[in-house]
Amino acid sequence: MTLLANSHTFSAVPRLERLAFAFVLAMGCGKPGRGDFLASFPSTASSPSAIIAVVADESGVYFLEVGVGNAEIDRVSPEGGTPTRLSPVNVDTGPQSLLLTTDALIWSDGRTIKTLPKSGGTPQPLASPESGVFKLIRDATNLYWIAADPVHPTPASIQAMPIGGGPIVTVFSTTTTRPDSIAVDETNVYFVEALSMSTSSNARIATLPKNGGGDVTLATTNHYGCCLQLGNRRLFWRGSEDGIHPAVMTLDLDSRTQAVFAPVGNGDEFRLVADGAGVFFTSTECGNKYDSPRCWTWLRRLPSNEGIAYTEHFISALTLDARYVYWTPGNNELWRVRR
Repeated sequence: MTLLANSHTFSAVPRLERLAFAFVLAMGCGKPGRGDFLASFPSTASSPSAIIAVVADESGVYFLEVGVGNAEIDRVSPEGGTPTRLSPVNVDTGPQSLLLTTDALIWSDGRTIKTLPKSGGTPQPLASPESGVFKLIRDATNLYWIAADPVHPTPASIQAMPIGGGPIVTVFSTTTTRPDSIAVDETNVYFVEALSMSTSSNARIATLPKNGGGDVTLATTNHYGCCLQLGNRRLFWRGSEDGIHPAVMTLDLDSRTQAVFAPVGNGDEFRLVADGAGVFFTSTECGNKYDSPRCWTWLRRLPSNEGIAYTEHFISALTLDARYVYWTPGNNELWRVRR
């Protein structure tokens, strides 16, 4: 389901061109390491485990780890070490979107939003919306999410509630298309809405004021990929200017000018994070069955495309704080890389 996607592939780009692009980016800089190791979990082919969400502050690095038949929220020291299990999580409800406040963790758990003290304990429900909760995010005072049925993407809406619990309000709704990603700043909610149920690449990027009012279209695109992000009065997403060459696109919120921020190549899996101080992405490539390594992932800084970390694995999560970018080589290992 598109609501759950955080990666996208432009299959129209020939594999030879993709590999050539990766070669050009790698020339002259070699392959960096993975960064600083923080923690890991056992993972095998018969019993795989993956870290699917990560958040961090000065008190620690918190992550949601999901395995076969089990899930849990853990904490590790900012310098790494043995993880501390804070709470089990119901794996059957599809937990995702881990958030961090001054004193608590918040995540979506199927049709429930739950919270847990940072010190651990028993999770408590904050809200039980009627629809599934996807792409949960926050600002200083409220939570926001895309509300939709996990199987049927329409009708769908964007909903909000106070971060400590309270009434749920619908800030945007649709019966014909679907929101894909959301972002917030001090005054506005931004979202991507697919314009066709047959493909998510035809989309509009829109905004609406938090204090009420209708939505306004900021831009339209025929080549939306994924991963709407916000930083320094600009929106970022993976897309393309021409439908052939993948790029991170940007929209200046003051001038409403859309442009290519940087080319990024055509990875088999893609993740993007941004804030007011930087933009970073991971792109995974896979060769044929005779290649060694079979698959590999670069972590790069934009717009320079400088490779700041590399692994011969897939990854399952990417996030950042003021000092580090956190990622998960092999899906079950947690590493950090200085920004």
